[in-house]
Amino acid sequence: MALRALASDYFEAGRYGDSLHAYAALLKNYRSQFHAGELQGFSDNLHTYEMLRGAPAQLVAGATGFTVATRRDPLGNTDVPVTVGQTEVWWMFDTGANISTISLSTATRLGLTLSRGSATTQSGATGNEVRLHTAIIPELRFGDALIRNAVVLVMEDKQLDINLGTKGHYLLFNRGNLRLSPNFCAG
Repeated sequence: MALRALASDYFEAGRYGDSLHAYAALLKNYRSQFHAGELQGFSDNLHTYEMLRGAPAQLVAGATGFTVATRRDPLGNTDVPVTVGQTEVWWMFDTGANISTISLSTATRLGLTLSRGSATTQSGATGNEVRLHTAIIPELRFGDALIRNAVVLVMEDKQLDINLGTKGHYLLFNRGNLRLSPNFCAG
């Protein structure tokens, strides 16, 4: 359990290579201690963090206590305004996400560079294993805070398509989702 917590803490500190090594040690030495779903999550994290090895750590500057406008998306999620470069967009504010996620069309529109490699993860939106890339947003503004080197997972648009039945389809994370580390809230 300590190694699992360490792997998570390394990620939160932007030490992606160290997190990768901790997950590798979990899979190699303690496989019998975990059920299949946890092992799949460790493997997914290991491959995702491999793509982030050498990436700069996410840094947060500015105020941590501020108010922003909110609105609801068609699924009832809370959206907030963020600015990426010179573009203001509305992203889902998701305090339960492990890493921010955006669609491929959003990454392209924002001019982000995708990782060369890819990995898979279980989509919280669909429950399926989906292919992903990573990207780093050099600068993202949220309220009075400035987030540098924001890590995002980038998934194909079709992987984020939610069928609303008679109401059509909704592309989850077409704009993106904003996940802030506990360090942000702690100031």
